[in-house]
Amino acid sequence: MDSGFDIHNVKWYACLHLDSKKNYNFHFFFMEVKKTKYKHSDRLLPKSAIKKFKSNALNYLINRDDILKLKDELFMGIIKDVKINNLTNLKNDKLFKTSIEKKLNKLYKQLPKEHRLQYNSPNLNEVRPLVDSIISDILNHQNIVNSYYKYIEKLHDIDFQNKQYYGYSKDDNYVNNQIKKLYSRIGNDILSHYKGYKSEIFLNNQKEFLSKNIFKLNLKTNNNITDNKKIDLGVSLYKIATYYNLNKNQTRKLIQKWYNKSKFNSSFDNYYNDLLLKMNSNFNPLTITEFYKTLNDMNISNSNYHNLKQNYYIKKFVYHKMMYNALNHIKYENERIEKEIIESMKDELNY
Repeated sequence: MDSGFDIHNVKWYACLHLDSKKNYNFHFFFMEVKKTKYKHSDRLLPKSAIKKFKSNALNYLINRDDILKLKDELFMGIIKDVKINNLTNLKNDKLFKTSIEKKLNKLYKQLPKEHRLQYNSPNLNEVRPLVDSIISDILNHQNIVNSYYKYIEKLHDIDFQNKQYYGYSKDDNYVNNQIKKLYSRIGNDILSHYKGYKSEIFLNNQKEFLSKNIFKLNLKTNNNITDNKKIDLGVSLYKIATYYNLNKNQTRKLIQKWYNKSKFNSSFDNYYNDLLLKMNSNFNPLTITEFYKTLNDMNISNSNYHNLKQNYYIKKFVYHKMMYNALNHIKYENERIEKEIIESMKDELNY
């Protein structure tokens, strides 16, 4: 316990009286049955233990469930409204109409590329003022501000009660601490959407290569994996295929090609039906992590994938360069032949 007492070696009693201002006061007394730890010099309980005891005693004596429940409902109502209005998400369309979208775009460019992206992480110290500015704009949005003011009002009601019951303290920052929790929750939602935004940009950048080469990838997996793992891999491959615009027949064909190369024993038709059931029951958007993990589990390492992609673009560059040179050569030859014809016609006319 915070107090340092052994609960089996403690006796306590309490008394209730009215003070000069006719306020009820409770006094609690504690003593050890067998003296152990406390000496004359350290008889005071730690402040943290006293504060926790007051809170527990108050919760036992006074039922504040309703007001605390309403406070939590208002909190969750704000979070829900923020999500419904899509205020923490930046769409990848480069049309930033609102101040929130413009600030989100600015934030995305300034966020650190490494380490943890959590609102309270030291890694975000430099950009946290910008994050807080975005959160402030969100909370003052026309569809959020009324709920936010109701929440603030309820926090002050609870804070007033706390001061009545516990007394005033210079260390008491109840309202600010609760607002910090709200900022932390919305801030982490902003950062979570940034990760999804990065994934979308990355995955879109793979479209040209994969739309032309996905069937050329030598996808296969060790056939000693569990059935659940097999289904999970198939679901991920299905998501990759559909993300890169393969139709249903092409998607099935790709998955069957991987299935056969992996030499799985069970019927592919039964497997594919189970895969579709899993897809329909629990679908999450494709992410960078899932993309690379799926390729790794299918015998395509990150370095192999990047080498394949690099070779594709080198060949494409060489092809375009050759076409450019060929077109220039044709143009030069046409101009040369045209010039010769004109010169020949001039000679004939002069003759």
